[in-house]
Amino acid sequence: MIQFRYFSGLVLLCCMLGLRAQSVDNGILDLRQVGDDFSEVELDGDWFFYWNELVSPDSTDFSKAGLARFPGLWNHMEETGYSPEGYATYQLKVLINPDRKYAIYTPAVYSAYHFYINDELITSNGVVGDSEDNSSPHWIQLVEPIERGILKDTNVFTLQISNFRHSRGGPIDSIVFGKKSALLSYRNYLFTIDALLTGALIMGGLFFLGLFLFGRNHKSILYFSLFCMAFSYYIFGSGNYIMHWLFPDIPWIVTIKLEYATLYLVCILFTKYTYHTYPLDAPRLGDKIIIGVCLLFLAIAILLPPALFTRFNQYFLIFIFGGIALGFYIYLTALLNKRIGAVYAFISASMILVVLTLKNLHQFEIVDLPLFVLPAGYMFFFFLQSVTTSQQVALSWRRAKENAEASLQVKSDFLSTMSHEIRTPMNAVIGLTHHLLDSHPRNDQKNTLDILKFSSENLLRLINDVLDYSKLESGNLVLEESLLDLKSLGNNLVDGFATIAEEKKSKVVFKYDPELPTMFLGDGGRLTQVLSNLINNAIKFTTEGKVTLSMTQEQRQPEGIFIRFAVEDTGIGISNHDKGKIFEKFNQANTSITRKYGGTGLGLAITKKILELQNVKIQLISELGKGSTFYFTQYFKIAKGFRKQMVRPSVLVDPLKDKRVLLVEDNSVNVMVAKRFLEKWHCAIDIAENGLEALKQFEEDKYDLILMDLQMPEMDGYEATRQLRARGAVLPIIALTAAALSDVEKNILEAGLDDFVVKPFHPDHLYQKLIKYMVEK
Repeated sequence: MIQFRYFSGLVLLCCMLGLRAQSVDNGILDLRQVGDDFSEVELDGDWFFYWNELVSPDSTDFSKAGLARFPGLWNHMEETGYSPEGYATYQLKVLINPDRKYAIYTPAVYSAYHFYINDELITSNGVVGDSEDNSSPHWIQLVEPIERGILKDTNVFTLQISNFRHSRGGPIDSIVFGKKSALLSYRNYLFTIDALLTGALIMGGLFFLGLFLFGRNHKSILYFSLFCMAFSYYIFGSGNYIMHWLFPDIPWIVTIKLEYATLYLVCILFTKYTYHTYPLDAPRLGDKIIIGVCLLFLAIAILLPPALFTRFNQYFLIFIFGGIALGFYIYLTALLNKRIGAVYAFISASMILVVLTLKNLHQFEIVDLPLFVLPAGYMFFFFLQSVTTSQQVALSWRRAKENAEASLQVKSDFLSTMSHEIRTPMNAVIGLTHHLLDSHPRNDQKNTLDILKFSSENLLRLINDVLDYSKLESGNLVLEESLLDLKSLGNNLVDGFATIAEEKKSKVVFKYDPELPTMFLGDGGRLTQVLSNLINNAIKFTTEGKVTLSMTQEQRQPEGIFIRFAVEDTGIGISNHDKGKIFEKFNQANTSITRKYGGTGLGLAITKKILELQNVKIQLISELGKGSTFYFTQYFKIAKGFRKQMVRPSVLVDPLKDKRVLLVEDNSVNVMVAKRFLEKWHCAIDIAENGLEALKQFEEDKYDLILMDLQMPEMDGYEATRQLRARGAVLPIIALTAAALSDVEKNILEAGLDDFVVKPFHPDHLYQKLIKYMVEK
C-alpha cells in the first residue's frame, strides 16, 4: 500500500510538472491546444488582482486590475502596500475546449473564499466579506465537477478572498483545473493517504499504550503511545484538513485552536519520549527548556485569539528547529554509545528533520513541496521509532526475565542455606530421640520421647513441604525414569503409615489390581511423594475410619498401561465451596481446619504441581461428612525382561562389624549423633573436621567408606571429594547434607560422590545405605 501511494504520488507530480508548460501569463491561460491526454493543470502564474475589492464575477473589465503572483500569501506582499488582513479578488481568463468534462480543486486557504466560473458559484469556504463582522473563515479542500453549460470558449475564473482572523492571509496552495475523473482520483488520494496514516498512528498508539498498561510500565512507552495518538489528530485536523471533509460544521475557532495546541503538545510528548528512551545521552535541562517553551505557546494558543497566536507561531517554528537538532544530537550520541534501537532512532530523526524543514520552507513559500513527501516522511519516521520502542520493550522484557531469574536464584540460595541451618539442629533432635528410645526408657519416659519424635518429624515434614514447593516454583524439579515395583511401593506406603493411622484409631489398606504386572519404568520417588501426601492428608482428616490406597488398570497398550491411583477415606469430607481452594498453596478448606488439624496447606499444592509437571490431572470426589476420594490416571511403561528381585536376609548377624568409616563433619552435635549410630552398628570410626583433614587422614586401604558433610570451613565436601578422586580413591563416598534442593543432587554426582543421605536422617535409612555400599557391593 505504501509503495502504491509513493507511485501514485510520483505519477501525479510528474503530470503536474509536465503541465506547467501551460502556465498563466498576464492573467490568461490558454488550454485550447492541449491534446486528449490532458489530465490537470495548476493555475499558477500572474492573475489579475484587486486589493480591498470584491469584484463581481461577471466583470470582464481588467483595465483597473493589477497583476499578482498566484498562489502567494499577502504577508509577502507588504512592500507593495498589502497586509495579511483584508480582502481581495483574483481573476483569470481561461481559454478551453468546453465540450470535455472538467472539475476544479480548491485548497484550504488561511481565509474565506468564493470561487466562480463566469458568474456561477462553484465552491465556497466560509463567508467572504469586507470586514471582520460580515466574514467568517472555514477550512476545507473541495473538488467539484463543473456542469456542462457553465464553461465557454472564453471563461473568467474569479476568486474572492477575505481574511480578518489569521496572521497569514491569501492563497498558499495551487488551484487545480482538469479532467473530472483525474481530480476526483486526486481528492480520494489525499483522503486515503491521510486516513491511512491517521489510522496507523492510532492503532500504534493503542498498541504501545496496551504494552504500558499491561506490565511494561516504562514511561518511554507511554509517551510514545500518547505522541502517536496526538500526532494522529494533527494529521487528521490540519494539513489537508480531512476532519473538515467528514465534519464540515465544526466551528473554525475550535479547529484552529486544536491544530496549534496539538502541535505544541506533540513537541512536549516527543521530547519526553526521547529523554526517557535515552536518559544517559540527553543533555540536562534541555527537555525542561523545550517543554517550558511549548507550554508557553500552548497557553497562548488556548487564551489568545487566532490573529495573535498564529503570529507568534512563526517564532515557534524557528525555535523548534533547535529542538529537532537537540533530538538529532541525542540520537547520534545514543548511536555512538551503542544504545538499543539507536540506529533506527537516528535514521528516523534525520528523516523527520528533513521533512519538517521542507514543510516549514513550504509554509514560508521558499520551496514547493510535493504532496507525497510529508505523509511518506511521517510514515517512515513513525515506523522506525516504533522499531526503536519495540527494541526497548524487548530489552525491558529481557531485563525483567534476568531479574526474575536472579530473584529465583537468591530465593533458591536462601532456602538452601536455611535448609542447612534448620536441618542441622533437627538432625540432633531426631537422632538423639532415636538413641533415647533405643536405650530402654521407662514407660513415662517413652511416652514423652514418642511425643518428641512425632513433633520433630512433623516439623521436618513441614520444612520439606516448603522446600519441595520452592523447587517446583523455580522449575528445578527433575523427573527421572528408573525401575519401579508398584506393588512393593504401595505395601511400603501402607506399612509406613500404619502407626500414624492407629493413633487416629483408623487403618490403612492397599488394593492392587491382579491384572497389573509388577515392574514398571517411572519416577518412583515422585510417585511416592504424591501418594504419601494424599495418604497423610486422608489420615489427618479420618478418625475411627479407613483409608484405602488402590491401583487399578484402566487401559493397556503394547508398551505400557494407564493406571488409576486413588486414595479414598471415610473422613470429614469437603464441601463444594471449598473444593477449589484446597489445591492452592498455603490454603486449606477453612481456618478452623488449620487450627484443629495443623499443616502448611502445601501438601495438595505440591501433589498437584508434581502431577501437572507430568501432564497428569488430579481429581476429587467428596461429600461433606462422608469422606473424600483423590484420584488420577498416569501412564507407566512396562519394564519388560525384569523380574522382582527377592530380598534375601543377610547371613551376617552383625554385617557392619569392624567396617572402617571416615566421618567428615564439622558440627560436634552431628558428629555425636552419627558416631553413636555407627558405634551401635559396631563400625570402626575416625573423625575429620573438614575436607583438608580428610585429605590428610585418607589412605586407600584404611577405610571402607567415607561419610562426607558438604558445607564445611577450610574445604567443603565437594572439593575434598574431587581431590580424593583425583588421587585415585575408588571407595564409596556418601554425602551427609542438610540441603534438599535438586541442584545439590546434581552437584553431588558431578563432584564424584556415590550417594547422599539427607539430614536429619532416619537411622534405618543410613543403615541401608551402609549395607548397600559396604556389604552388598
